[in-house]
Amino acid sequence: MKHIDDYIQPISSSSISQRVIDQLTKALISGQLKPGDKIPTEVELAESFGVARNSIREGIKILEAFGIVEIRRAEGTFIRNGLSQSMINPLLYGIILNQGDSYEILKEFRKYIEIAIIKLCINKYTVDDLKEITAAYDHLVFCATVHQPDLKTVVKADDEFHKVIAESTHNPLMETINSLVRTLTAAKRFETNSQVLKVNPEYFINSHKAIYTAIVHRNDSNLEQIVPDKYFVDIEQL
Repeated sequence: MKHIDDYIQPISSSSISQRVIDQLTKALISGQLKPGDKIPTEVELAESFGVARNSIREGIKILEAFGIVEIRRAEGTFIRNGLSQSMINPLLYGIILNQGDSYEILKEFRKYIEIAIIKLCINKYTVDDLKEITAAYDHLVFCATVHQPDLKTVVKADDEFHKVIAESTHNPLMETINSLVRTLTAAKRFETNSQVLKVNPEYFINSHKAIYTAIVHRNDSNLEQIVPDKYFVDIEQL
């Protein structure tokens, strides 16, 4: 366990629990606290911060809700190893509740995150990864080209295709961001894909074929053109 005086200073603030969170966060950023480290007890933290235990407890509960720490009975409180959905949820709600033009923000965010994921996949995928990507792509094409395709099945296959691509980056953060993007665009994708598959199913197939081909040939030079705004496509232009 790290020595408590290394990263804790007495504080005074009207929002004491937030200051507790801020100091522990700074310790994580600086590397003074690392994943798996046990943090001091409530009593020790309260004494070092010079605040009441209730403020410490409130701050720890917030960090637990965010997935930053985990409380193990009879053992103590530890910095969590790895990413969890709880860490992403605050960002998710922040985007959903944004008061600006969330449509345009999400459109740009989705496209360029997807480009980054595909590019990293192209540079890092293995032979086994390519087999899984190919299987997911073939399944997606099959689901989208059968007579009267079932939209829910197609969307599920689409999600799996992009999930396998994200996994092939071998970067847990990319996998988590991909999951976030898919969650944020789920309703819009369902609406748009329903119309696309009725009006111009070739557009749906070709947009995924272009991505798959780029991955197979490890060609990341033209991703901005081959990754269209397919979740926000103007149906009248198809």
